[in-house]
Amino acid sequence: MSTIAQKLFAENKSKLLGDSTLSDYLNDNFLMEEVDHSTANAIFVILDPDHPQYENQLDNMEQAYSGHSLHGPDTNAGFNPEGEVSRILVFPESVDVGSSEVEMIQTNDPSFIKKVLPDILYDSYLINQSPGILEC
Repeated sequence: MSTIAQKLFAENKSKLLGDSTLSDYLNDNFLMEEVDHSTANAIFVILDPDHPQYENQLDNMEQAYSGHSLHGPDTNAGFNPEGEVSRILVFPESVDVGSSEVEMIQTNDPSFIKKVLPDILYDSYLINQSPGILEC
């Protein structure tokens, strides 16, 4: 992945969260008590909303991988001439990505988000560099 998502997150953090930390914002707006904020991981992503698998892969991300999605601003990062969308995705520390056998993966592993959103992901940035979103 490139540094484009990292740059866009830095530019839009106050628009996304206001003066709140990510943890406080999630608690105040999404009642996400079921996610352990001390070990969760948050990923800022740039996605292709025009891809035919867009809705399907987002639904799967939420249902199969316990992901939570916060809408971000539309972007024009150059991946798609029509523009892209951004989101903050929050996941538990590890999830099962196996199709027939248990295959646990850490959600801060760069291969995780590529596996979950293989067709619609342009770029991503792991917001928290260590487990936990309490200080993000």
